[in-house]
Amino acid sequence: MESQAVSRPLHFAFVLHAHQPVANPDAVVRQVILTAYRPVLTELAARPALRFTLHLSGSLLDRLERLDPELVELIGTMVERGQVELLGGAYHEALLPLIPAVDRHGQLTALRTRLHKAFGVSPRGAWLAERFWEPALAHDLAEAGYQYTLLDEHGFLQVGFSEDRLDRPWLTEDQGSPLGIFPISKGLRYLLPYAEPEQALQILHNRAVTHPGSVWVFADDLEKFGAWPGTWPRVHEQGWLRGFLDQASEAATGPLPWVTLAEAWEAVSPGGLAYLPTTSYPEIMRWSLPPALRRDQTRAGFPRHFLVRYPEVNLIHKRMLAASQAVHDLPHPPPDLLHQLWISQTACPYWYGWFGGAYLPGLRLHAKAAATRAETLALKKARRPLRSITHTDFDLDGQEEVVVSTLTQWVLARPVGATLSAWEDRQTGFDPLAIMNPWPEEGAPGDAPAETVLPFEDLILAPGATLDHLLHRQMPVLATLRHRRFATETFEDPHALGVRFALRAPLPLPDGDRHLELTKTFRLDDQQCRLTLDLELVNPEPRPLELSYGLRLPLASLASPNGHPFALTVPEVGLTDLDGLSVGEVCGISTLRWGPRPGGPPPERGALALAGTRLTIDRPVTVWYSPLLTEIMLEGKATPIFQALVLVFLVQLRIDREGRAGLRFTFTLGEDPDHG
Repeated sequence: MESQAVSRPLHFAFVLHAHQPVANPDAVVRQVILTAYRPVLTELAARPALRFTLHLSGSLLDRLERLDPELVELIGTMVERGQVELLGGAYHEALLPLIPAVDRHGQLTALRTRLHKAFGVSPRGAWLAERFWEPALAHDLAEAGYQYTLLDEHGFLQVGFSEDRLDRPWLTEDQGSPLGIFPISKGLRYLLPYAEPEQALQILHNRAVTHPGSVWVFADDLEKFGAWPGTWPRVHEQGWLRGFLDQASEAATGPLPWVTLAEAWEAVSPGGLAYLPTTSYPEIMRWSLPPALRRDQTRAGFPRHFLVRYPEVNLIHKRMLAASQAVHDLPHPPPDLLHQLWISQTACPYWYGWFGGAYLPGLRLHAKAAATRAETLALKKARRPLRSITHTDFDLDGQEEVVVSTLTQWVLARPVGATLSAWEDRQTGFDPLAIMNPWPEEGAPGDAPAETVLPFEDLILAPGATLDHLLHRQMPVLATLRHRRFATETFEDPHALGVRFALRAPLPLPDGDRHLELTKTFRLDDQQCRLTLDLELVNPEPRPLELSYGLRLPLASLASPNGHPFALTVPEVGLTDLDGLSVGEVCGISTLRWGPRPGGPPPERGALALAGTRLTIDRPVTVWYSPLLTEIMLEGKATPIFQALVLVFLVQLRIDREGRAGLRFTFTLGEDPDHG
């Protein structure tokens, strides 16, 4: 390789970031250890001249100490000899701008403490999850003891810096608290490990000629080197990593020394002040936009907009904020309670991109359950009442909701549509209504998204509606009440709390417009995780009313087409649908169950405890069942993700003039999966 001589070297900062969601099973993490963590760190350890910087989230470090303590020892050896600098950050890899300031400080300091305990070092730099930056973070990071962070060059370019100047750290501040920022090269992120080793090293040599005495920062996921789809053959089997590191070792004693960020901070003087806008890496900024707007270069994107695009994510976020309030109302929250809260703040389910994010039920349900458990434990520890009814705009979307909480469960009820957005088991945190709807996404099939599903939605169907309509996605809905505001009242008695919705609505029936008075009463039991829905339908007119009524209910699970879905069991007809992916009809039934497969393996350590949902109806009904699938681009492939089993309870009603009809549904969460 030919290169020009340079008087001053180019400092090359090689920064690796490693994190695995707490919700990922041990088997997944072990695979990542085998394909990326262990081989990459072993190769680096064999070349002490190649100094680098490593970020491990606190939750991943905890997992590595249990699954691969020898790898942790190897990291410790490299720390001791000064080969690797460890970065701090949020303990549970939170998107820092989205969590309360008290939790930002807590997570940032907790990881510093953890690294000092494990390796005897106090990190000077901090990694930001998804490199999501808002200007006020400068104060938070400095207050937690950090001197610098690193951000994608995208933010610098947005405010007018030229790429040629991004060869050194820059300085910023908030409220007078200073912080250094290293620009991350987008070009290097796309170069490694995809360019041939010789080409990559030549580009670095060329940079040394044009930018002597500067620093060039590569920073990306460690999983990229073997665990990402398609990278194992190239990086390891074909020898890319070994070839690149061998050639880099030869150059490291000359014009291309590898340095830690701390060494670069000392060796390369800052360029001056830089006040950066809210930013992240370009891909996530684009993903935060609706797909139709992503090619519009005037649209910058904003990571908080994921809370707008996905109401389900917004609900998790507001559930987390409520849990944080309860935890920090305690004078001295214990560490185990803080970590339970912080698990609910893990970044993974708060956005959607290459790895699935919010669409992956395991990530989403786990975070929401952690928030529920943290709030419940905090309220009990403070001896505050769990039993309450609150009228509030809980998700801050401008519409008032009703929060009903008992000793055993928590419900978020919406007067608009008379539906429930959440029904949580306070003990486990599991919410069988926590689905993810098929929102418009880039690369998804079809021109328009499938219809969104609301739990406990009322449907008025055309006469003669059959399963064939459902099979062809042409369910003949004459009217839905999802946009109508119901009158609301709440009630309580010694053993239960509840909310009652009532509405008089015109219906476009085949024989002309008719009126229906509908009352829906949700009742929450104090002693069991049991929810009762009483429906009363009144015909206010002096002539009979005939209609086909449907109640739609999605029930969530952690299943996927390649996983192990829950089982739908209908004891009355001996039906057990073990794949959960078919479309079917069951007539004349009054009991069914949706839950973990009977006789299945116990949950893995730390996994979300899944509860079965048992339904009983006080009269025989027809039930249609079908899967709710969200087809998304997952790691570059169109992938259907199983979100829920959607049930539609159907009854044909004839209500006499000025008469009434009633139905009672009883839902019990937490049934033993081996008993139907």
